[in-house]
Amino acid sequence: MKHFRALLPVYLVAAVIYRGEPAVAQTPVQVVSKGREEATGTPEGQDLESKRAESTKRLAVAQRALDSSSSNGSPPPDRIADDVKHRKQLDLLISQQQTEEDRAHDLASAKTELGARLESLRTAGPAEEEPFSFLLLDQLRDELAEELVQSENNAAATALAQASVEQAKTAHEENERARRRAKTALEASADERAAARLASDLARARLESEASGELLKLREKQLANQQLVNESHELHLTFLREKVQLVGENTAFSEADLHERLLDFDKQEFTLQEELTSVQAELDYAQQQWTSARREFDFGAE
Repeated sequence: MKHFRALLPVYLVAAVIYRGEPAVAQTPVQVVSKGREEATGTPEGQDLESKRAESTKRLAVAQRALDSSSSNGSPPPDRIADDVKHRKQLDLLISQQQTEEDRAHDLASAKTELGARLESLRTAGPAEEEPFSFLLLDQLRDELAEELVQSENNAAATALAQASVEQAKTAHEENERARRRAKTALEASADERAAARLASDLARARLESEASGELLKLREKQLANQQLVNESHELHLTFLREKVQLVGENTAFSEADLHERLLDFDKQEFTLQEELTSVQAELDYAQQQWTSARREFDFGAE
């Protein structure tokens, strides 16, 4: 019994870590009983705002436990510091999930807008006046070429997001197995002296499992958003392809097109002339350096 009284503060800290509640006077048996309970975690379907509030509350409790354990100047126990670290990680993951949900809303709105533009193109045709200019046609073709390159980037981003989901899923499954092993070990133990350690192990395993579960949810949201990006991109590609077709069927070379082409030629000529001047200057400098080096060499040889 003296052994349990000496470890009573440790039991109280373990209770704070496990339950995320303010410490109150409890007997070792009560602490072990709490350690035997099933992990509650965060209810499925709980909105992120309330989940974030609950996470912040639990982090504050864990931080108070950490501050209290180190108030006498001694280093805090590793398990308490680990608890604060995991609570901070959870809080960050939930915040990132909220960011992804906000992004999903924006992406869905953009997709709806693209769908409306495509429908308008199909029913009313291009917004520009007919006959369409060759300049407009060239611009559309250039934009389409750029978007086709972006398709490859989107495919790579999707593959990466899918791999991240699989990796997070594997890690979470492993953490869940570790949590179940810790729970079984606590329930099967008849050694009261090991109860606090086993309860602390279970609390840590639960936190790690909860964190990996939230990471998996984050990765799934990121993948879903990437799929929304892909869908919007496909709508934009369809819009550009159909507009190129419609504009190409009724295009006339106008005086404005001619003027624009001449301006482009003038700009290209000016750019080429600048580059030529720069290259010539570099060549002259190199020639001077070579001549100087050759003179020094010849002088030294004499």
